[in-house]
Amino acid sequence: MKISRFPLLIALLLGVLSSTSFSQSALDDSSMRRDTAARIAQEHQVDLDWRQATLLELMDAEARLNAVKRIRSTYEVAFDWRKTTLLELMDAEARMGVAKRIGQANKKTIDWKQYTLMQLMEMDARLSGVDVDAIKKQAAASAARRGPTAGTAAGGGRGVYVIAPSVSTAMEARSIRMKKGWGESSLRQADAILVVVRSMLFNPLDYSYDSVKELEDDADSQLNISGENFHVYIYSIDDDMKVSQEKHVSYKAED
Repeated sequence: MKISRFPLLIALLLGVLSSTSFSQSALDDSSMRRDTAARIAQEHQVDLDWRQATLLELMDAEARLNAVKRIRSTYEVAFDWRKTTLLELMDAEARMGVAKRIGQANKKTIDWKQYTLMQLMEMDARLSGVDVDAIKKQAAASAARRGPTAGTAAGGGRGVYVIAPSVSTAMEARSIRMKKGWGESSLRQADAILVVVRSMLFNPLDYSYDSVKELEDDADSQLNISGENFHVYIYSIDDDMKVSQEKHVSYKAED
């Protein structure tokens, strides 16, 4: 029996048209841009032309305005939202918060501008009874006892155990290792742990963990695929496999 091809062709055509309409609809974010601009005007009395701005630009403006308002309300410090990036605002807010907590414990004023966030976190950890210096010394001694690793010899630098839970974070970790000349090592042979995650938070991972497994679980719980910023951490490892943060940097993920 001869089967007509016309019904099949019509069905395919309708499918293509439906898909095209869906794509056009999915790409039309005008209502979201309009709503975001209206919300900004209502909450902050700032008028932005939603027709001239992208959704990302409007969301960034709203996030900065929210941060400026929150900082002014909580710490009585004023920032110009147009001249200060969201990361700068989040860094300042985090330092103010830790400095305030330290000041309340010490009964004296701590100038958050005089310290990095890491320095303030170390001060806070000491107040909580953590022997930060002992942790650093133990980590350094442990690394010295392990001596050069296969990864170090091959790469001409540190041998690092890599935690990077997604494709983009794994690619970023590889790029970092190539730039630094670090080799990738097993956990037992590693001089340190290199962690790359993606997140919208200012500091998504903790200063220390009782085990590498806890660190891996926390890293895996981050956004990683869609997070706005890359966060790169270096953790030291002690003899009990506890880990402590040595360094943290963040920057926008360009994808």
